[in-house]
Amino acid sequence: PPPLSFSSSSSSSSASSSSVHPSPQVVVGDLGLVAMADPHVRLQKKFRASDHHIDVCTPNYRPPDVTLRNQRYQEDLDMWSFGCVAAELYSRQPLIAPAATAEQAPSGKYFVDAIAAIVGRPGQEAAGASTVDAFAASWLDELPFFKKWYGQSGQAWLTARAETAHPWPPPCLEGCPEGLAQLVQKCLVWHPSARMTIAEAKTHSFLQPPGQVPLRVRFATQPGKNGVGTIAEADLDPDLLCYL
Repeated sequence: PPPLSFSSSSSSSSASSSSVHPSPQVVVGDLGLVAMADPHVRLQKKFRASDHHIDVCTPNYRPPDVTLRNQRYQEDLDMWSFGCVAAELYSRQPLIAPAATAEQAPSGKYFVDAIAAIVGRPGQEAAGASTVDAFAASWLDELPFFKKWYGQSGQAWLTARAETAHPWPPPCLEGCPEGLAQLVQKCLVWHPSARMTIAEAKTHSFLQPPGQVPLRVRFATQPGKNGVGTIAEADLDPDLLCYL
C-alpha cells in the first residue's frame, strides 16, 4: 500500500504522533511532552477539589480513572488511548465523543458517562452484565471525583447501570474483524490493572503477521521538553496496514 501518515492525541496534552512508513513500519511516541518524576512511573500533580481540568491526554482518549482524578498511572493510560485510536481508525470517528452544547464543551463527567454507555460499567467483564462487582464498587469510591460528580456510592451507581447494560461491540464497530473488536475491548477496561498490557498487545493475534513470528516491537526513551519520552517502533503486517 502507499505510504500513510496520521497523528492522534495520546498520553500528553499535546498531540502524540504516529507515522506509518512504506517499510511497513509504525513509530509511536509522546515526544517527551509528559512530565515524569521517574521514567517508569508517571505521577501527576495533586488536584484540588475544585479542579475540573487535567493536563494529560485529550479527553476523548483519556481513561475514566484518570478523568475521575486517579493520580497514579503508567502504561495503562497509553493502552486505553491505543484502544480508542484502534477503534477510531476503523470507524473513522472518535469512539468516546459526548456531544457539546452551544454554551460549553462536555465536562469530565460527560466523558465518564459516554465511556459507560459504550464500554459498560467497571467489573462487568468479571461479574457479568447483571451482577455488581464489589471490588469495582469500592474502587469507584476511592476515586477522588466520583462521589463529587455522582452524589452516590459506587455500589448504587453500578446497580443502576446494571439495568441498562450495553452489548459489545458498539454499533460503530459492528462488522469489524473479530480480532479488532477483542483487542479494543481488552484495552478499554475500567480498572488499570485489568487492561491489556504492552507485552500482551505484542502477541495479540490481530497484530501478528499470519504464520510468522510475533510482532517485533522496540521501546526506547529519549529526553524531551518536560521529561523523558517513550518511543515505540514496530513492524506491521501488510493486512494491518490496509486496515490503518
